[in-house]
Amino acid sequence: MKKLFSIVLLIAVIIVTVMAAEQIFFVGGLTFDSILDAGEIIYLTPLTLLQLVDQRKILIEANEKFIKDGANGFRTLEGTEKETFDTNLTTIKDLDSQIARVNSITEKRVQPIGETIIPPQERFSLLRTIRNMASGAQMHAADAVVLEQGKQDMLRNGISPEGSICLPMIDHRHTKRADILAGTALQGAEIVATDVLDLLGPLRNALVFSKVGSTFLTGLVGNVDIPKYAGSTAGWKTEVEASGDAAGAHSELSLLPHRITGHLDVSKRYLIQDAAGAEELLKTDLIAAVAGLLEATALSKLAAVAGTNPAGLLPDASDTFSGGVLGWGDVVDIEAAVDAGNALEGNLAYITHPSLRGIMKQTVRVATTDSRMIMEGNELNGYPCHATSNMASDLHTTVNEYGLVFANWRHLIIAQWGGVDLIVDPYSLASEAQVRIVVNSYWDFLFRYAGAMAFGSSLLA
Repeated sequence: MKKLFSIVLLIAVIIVTVMAAEQIFFVGGLTFDSILDAGEIIYLTPLTLLQLVDQRKILIEANEKFIKDGANGFRTLEGTEKETFDTNLTTIKDLDSQIARVNSITEKRVQPIGETIIPPQERFSLLRTIRNMASGAQMHAADAVVLEQGKQDMLRNGISPEGSICLPMIDHRHTKRADILAGTALQGAEIVATDVLDLLGPLRNALVFSKVGSTFLTGLVGNVDIPKYAGSTAGWKTEVEASGDAAGAHSELSLLPHRITGHLDVSKRYLIQDAAGAEELLKTDLIAAVAGLLEATALSKLAAVAGTNPAGLLPDASDTFSGGVLGWGDVVDIEAAVDAGNALEGNLAYITHPSLRGIMKQTVRVATTDSRMIMEGNELNGYPCHATSNMASDLHTTVNEYGLVFANWRHLIIAQWGGVDLIVDPYSLASEAQVRIVVNSYWDFLFRYAGAMAFGSSLLA
């Protein structure tokens, strides 16, 4: 009898347990949001959060495919494509809300006992900053911190910002996320990405001068004077004649902040993107706008204009050869000029235009007796040869006369002040649904020792 009672009791316990489980886990007819609003305690598996994140990623990639138009940038959508694009945007916003709610629940209810959850540090978004600036919306807190940092960097460097967006060249924030949230499942590891706002590194790498080993001075304050020493002098004297002053001549070369400015025109449809690729593309375009002009100015014969721009490094009067088609003898002469300046050591390399580099690879050294080309591989007479389309193509008075520069590039000093200053203009191109972004940055350059560089110019044929 006792055994039968025990069996009946066990069956009753199992039935009650199953009914209780159904009450907890079966939520027929309820949406996920209504469950959260009801305050139920929910234990989520990692797959739940990952599914939300994956769905968001798929929709963002789908929208990017809609608006991309190969090498031509982005295109305008119409008809069903536009409807699908807008529907995806609405769904993405809904997924963002769900992800935020899931993280909020897990932060409060799934944390290990005795450990404190530290809110995640939100990443800076340049797209979001420009979008808010163009629409007059309140700046996001994470973006405001970075902009204030950029503003202070520029003020410390003696520059008054012109725009409302000041990007620091280097992010001084403590960029390490809270370990629990950034590295633990269910607490943000699935969606938190490391973000370091570093514009100086990519900008420096974008310059051909970085490849040849030039000297960079960054974070400068005010005008900078670089000392120059002409060397000691000595002479023969009679036995009782007083010796002369053997001290060399001292002088200074000044570096002054010159403003490089340009603009980018960005569609409003592009600004609403939130993908990492779209963010990176905008940064790349900003970097290219500054690096291209800096490089083109240095590798030109541009005359200095006080308060506007420094002089280019290639004035017509200082070239080693010009007016014809480059030959092997010209390469020898340009190296001999640097050797005569006692500078044939250090970071030696050539810089030229891609068109002239192509000609040198097709031209034999000696037409009648030699089968070797002037340039072979990526070297010119044993030295690295780099090419940039920013090399001057109008040296002397001839159109399409390209420069070839040989130097000990460590003597080229490139100076930078402050960060990048942006002015957001939502009005000039409003009728075209575009926002104009004006870029300002402050630079200067000079060759500390003129004898360390020689150059010439050549026609293509």
